[in-house]
Amino acid sequence: MFIRPVILFTAVWLGASPGFAQQSATDAAVDVLAEKSGAYAMAEDMQDIVTRQVVKRVAAGADTLSHDAEDLVEKTVAGVFESQRKELTGRYRELYLNHFSEEELGDLLTFFQTPAGEKLLGLMPVLSQEGMAVAQHWGQETGRAAAKAAFAAARAEGYLE
Repeated sequence: MFIRPVILFTAVWLGASPGFAQQSATDAAVDVLAEKSGAYAMAEDMQDIVTRQVVKRVAAGADTLSHDAEDLVEKTVAGVFESQRKELTGRYRELYLNHFSEEELGDLLTFFQTPAGEKLLGLMPVLSQEGMAVAQHWGQETGRAAAKAAFAAARAEGYLE
């Protein structure tokens, strides 16, 4: 499946990184888990959104925006985002350590390398989306039933006619 080569690539990439010698096992686990959970993909999506917004704003301030100027804006935005990547990783480290012990992070990393873990990671976006739809539908149905019951109770007690 796709996840195993990505984990291997990430481990090799981390191992080849000059800063890896100083990176703890916890930091490596957080980095891989943030990647696998889609957190870094969300950051990349944010970068794309910001890039489009900045290009639009720069274009609004110019008579015409040449392809070279657009490339310059895109490269500049990408450079700023890349320069802040360690800060993002640090924030994810804090986030994960607020909820998991270092041992649990290692256990999660091990689990996500199993077939069941790979399947869960692959299905997380679908499960989240479908879960929200299920909860929304349930909330609407239950809300109507609760309102109906509350009105009936208020009528039975004489609070409403």
